[in-house]
Amino acid sequence: MHELSIAEAVVDMVLERTGGRSVRCVRIKVGRLAGVVTESLEFCFELATAGTRLEGATLEIDQPAGAAQCRSCGQDFEQRDLILLCRLAYDLLEGYAALVLVDALPGTGEPGAVTVLRVDADDLGSGDVDPHAMAPVAVLASLDRLGGTLPPTYVVGAAPLSLEEGIELSAPVQAAVDEGADAVLRLLAELEVV
Repeated sequence: MHELSIAEAVVDMVLERTGGRSVRCVRIKVGRLAGVVTESLEFCFELATAGTRLEGATLEIDQPAGAAQCRSCGQDFEQRDLILLCRLAYDLLEGYAALVLVDALPGTGEPGAVTVLRVDADDLGSGDVDPHAMAPVAVLASLDRLGGTLPPTYVVGAAPLSLEEGIELSAPVQAAVDEGADAVLRLLAELEVV
């Protein structure tokens, strides 16, 4: 758990730089691409401050997006997560028998309910969408402009317990993982791509 060593380093730096003054709040920036779980860092900060002048201080974490550049088109854009979707659009131009995405599907039932949705070009809408916006809909909608055709596309997912940002799965979604994996395998067999 590298969040503990980060929290300890932050506490050491703040104590060193503040002398004997009391501190009520520590503000830090941790980029979204740093691989740091902010909830863990907050917990570790509380542990690391115990018995120091920082005990009881709050930790405020700013999470700026990363900067990235598309290797295919050269456009600079903000990178909010570790998955580059713009590349997907260019890969799909080469032609695929099918595309199966696995994602959270809010509004599709009770938390953990597994759903398989068929996505057609008409479902994507139109307009000036940016394939670097990191939304799968934007990436898929850009295929037509790039001269491609959307292959038979499906989304297999579970209804989330919450839409708040976080890296861990909720208990209902974790319990649905095997069912979701089975749904993907059944779909691939039906599509005759396995």
